[in-house]
Amino acid sequence: MDSLVCSFCVASDFHSVAMQDELEAELEDLEQAELEEQLLQPSTTQLPPVPAHSRPTQLPPQRAPQKSAEDDEIAALQAEMAL
Repeated sequence: MDSLVCSFCVASDFHSVAMQDELEAELEDLEQAELEEQLLQPSTTQLPPVPAHSRPTQLPPQRAPQKSAEDDEIAALQAEMAL
């Protein structure tokens, strides 16, 4: 009799684990379907207004780079090597 009760307990435990797995899979499917539906809904978020002022169309003039003493030395060495 005890062996019959034990085998029933094992079968019952196996059945409850299988049911638990099935319920978790079903819950996951429902959550995924809900998420997909939310993603397909249009957004109701209000965007900020576009600024009224316009961007500049021209860049400010740039200064020519000033020559340094190092630049002068490099130019002199290049002139020497060209000879």
